[in-house]
Amino acid sequence: MSDTSTGRRRGPRKGDAREADILRTFEALIAERTLASISIDELAHGAGLSRPTFYFYFKSKDAVLAALLHEIETQVSAAQADWYRGSGIGDTEASLRQNMGYIVDLWKARGPLLRLIHFATDVPAEVLAYRKRYQERLTRLNTERIERERAAGLAPAGPPSSAALATAMIQLRTVLLCDAFASQDDSSPVTDPGQLIEDLVAAQLRLLYGRLPARTPA
Repeated sequence: MSDTSTGRRRGPRKGDAREADILRTFEALIAERTLASISIDELAHGAGLSRPTFYFYFKSKDAVLAALLHEIETQVSAAQADWYRGSGIGDTEASLRQNMGYIVDLWKARGPLLRLIHFATDVPAEVLAYRKRYQERLTRLNTERIERERAAGLAPAGPPSSAALATAMIQLRTVLLCDAFASQDDSSPVTDPGQLIEDLVAAQLRLLYGRLPARTPA
């Protein structure tokens, strides 16, 4: 039987080096290739396994991608927890900057995989459904934060609606990160991660509060 959340077969899982090798092999290949061009034999060989042994860990290539999506979702959700719980432009600027710093580092390290997860259309239905659930959860959390700030009089009322603003915030961030670290245009300039973090923080604060926090003169 398989784990329906990621398509993994039961057996050695957490911390298992061979499973991790399969995931990293997939990620290395997807940085240079299309999903359709990657074979099970390549994934097995890259992890030092036979093809039959590969199936002990994952039932398919699609299941490997689903597992990577689950891994990234877990990491990102943990990094964003403080921002979603917080309230107020000044009190949460630091947590937002920390959150954006983590997201920028993640995209810098794993941009091609994240581009595939967020934008590719030639992925299996299982992954599309997983992506949809993840995006809906992210939109819900951002919407709740916006509504809480508006109800407290800390953020201007709509329009746009809380849900529309949440969607805009998420999409703007994702497009900027993809352009910076996973653009398919090789002529794109090298991005300054520090400046990108500041741009993302400022954009999100302005979208939510209509302003940036007051700065104390040096």
